[in-house]
Amino acid sequence: MNRFGRMVLIFMSMTILASCGGTVNKAQTTSTSETTASETTAPETTAPETTASTTAPEAKTVDPLALCITEGGLPLTEETIDKRFADYVEMGITCVRIDTYWDTSERGVWRMSEVTKWHLEAARKYGLTLKLILPTVMGPPAWLFEDVNTRLADRYGRLSYNTVSYWYEGIYQYSDMALRAQLSAIVDGGYTNLIGGIVVDMGPAGEPLYPPAWTQPASEVEGEVMWCYGENAQADFRAKMEQKYGDIEALNRMWKTYYESFSEISVPYEGEVGKKFWEDTMEWYRDTKREFCKKQVDVFAAALSDFGIADCPLILYLPGADVSEEEWDANIKNKSASHGMKLGCDNQFMADLAKEKGCRLQYTGINDTEKLAILVDYMTQNAIDVPVYGENAGGNGEFPQTLGYIVRKHGLAGIDYTHARWIYDEADGVTKNKRYGEFAEALKDIKKYLTR
Repeated sequence: MNRFGRMVLIFMSMTILASCGGTVNKAQTTSTSETTASETTAPETTAPETTASTTAPEAKTVDPLALCITEGGLPLTEETIDKRFADYVEMGITCVRIDTYWDTSERGVWRMSEVTKWHLEAARKYGLTLKLILPTVMGPPAWLFEDVNTRLADRYGRLSYNTVSYWYEGIYQYSDMALRAQLSAIVDGGYTNLIGGIVVDMGPAGEPLYPPAWTQPASEVEGEVMWCYGENAQADFRAKMEQKYGDIEALNRMWKTYYESFSEISVPYEGEVGKKFWEDTMEWYRDTKREFCKKQVDVFAAALSDFGIADCPLILYLPGADVSEEEWDANIKNKSASHGMKLGCDNQFMADLAKEKGCRLQYTGINDTEKLAILVDYMTQNAIDVPVYGENAGGNGEFPQTLGYIVRKHGLAGIDYTHARWIYDEADGVTKNKRYGEFAEALKDIKKYLTR
């Protein structure tokens, strides 16, 4: 996802409806003829008979979420949306990811906007599948942020603008309320059959991350920071350390410190404590988000079941960045935190979680083929056989055919081309540019690959 799409989510409390998720047909060779051996009573000189099948092999179907584009960066009128959706069908797209807008001015209420209805109606009219990102912890309404405990805090006391704190004690109740309110509006509108998959919202723009710098006002944050210095985070850190060590003497022996009680402990900054103290801090920071991700999947699964759409695939985002074991170890040794560690990048854990919970995956930065290859290798080595949809980082859609090649080379389940502005004139939102035809060709190649 690019900076444009995510900033819309942050400041307009909207949800991105994405286009991905689905089951991908794997390569498979099917014989179309049968060889019948000679009967044992036949003369030795009689050659075996070959009986050719007269029935044509059944054509493979393509996962409707595999050929996807994201609406974004273009005029949003009923007419322009309708025209683009007609084009999508013409060029071979089967799924659209769309931004959804909700009026959350009234506490506890989510009202669907006209723009969102236009998108849903266009999908219905043209028979397109949708993948939704329903905003729960990302882009929360202003009334929720009235409680300072709902916001993450960095070491300077600056608060998150786009993400609910993972240490907010009411996070799961709020997430469940937000999700069910939006699902109710979708069901009441008769749009359930359009949904091909739902992304589990786990943070900024749906990704399982702590807030990146670009989600904050430019005047506040330069570079990545850690978001674990609010009062509720500090209290949790003390509780987790007491749970881990049992008594303060044991902690002091490991940390080489002289605390008299756990109440004296606070979350440290980079470079100011010993190795074991810092290792415990970073593991707690990482594991807090891991625990949230696990529980959030359960929140979504329960809600979908209650609304009668339990078979709708849940999709987990994988950021286009990660932290290697070597990177982690080096930073712990130096009592530091890399860019990825501050963000909480944790793709191998997310892949494991998808396998455990029966979810699908979407990798949001396939432009970085080196990191993509590492992920694919990890999944292969650990028998994680779940579909992975490939999304280009939104600012890198200039060469759609190259993206199509990456999808095929790495055995991905399909593409999510981000955003539609790459194939249209951004002023009118309907005039096609040269990349329109290039993306259409990329779709043909991907479809041929998926049905081979």
